[in-house]
Amino acid sequence: MKVKSLFATVLITMALTVLTVSSVYFVVNEGSAANIAGNLILLVCLFFFTWTALLLSKARYTSVAP
Repeated sequence: MKVKSLFATVLITMALTVLTVSSVYFVVNEGSAANIAGNLILLVCLFFFTWTALLLSKARYTSVAP
C-alpha cells in the first residue's frame, strides 16, 4: 500500500516536472523539433530515475527475515 501511494506521488511529480520543463523549453525555443526530442529524452531519463528510486525505496522498506 505504501509503495502504491509512493508510486502515485512520484508519477504526479514527474508529470508536473515534465510539463513545467517542456513549457519553459517551448517558450524559449519557440517549439523547435530539437525541443520535442529533448523533452522525450528528458521524459525517458526521468522515468528510469523514478523507477530506480522506487525500486531502491521498496528494497529499503521491505525487511527480509533472517
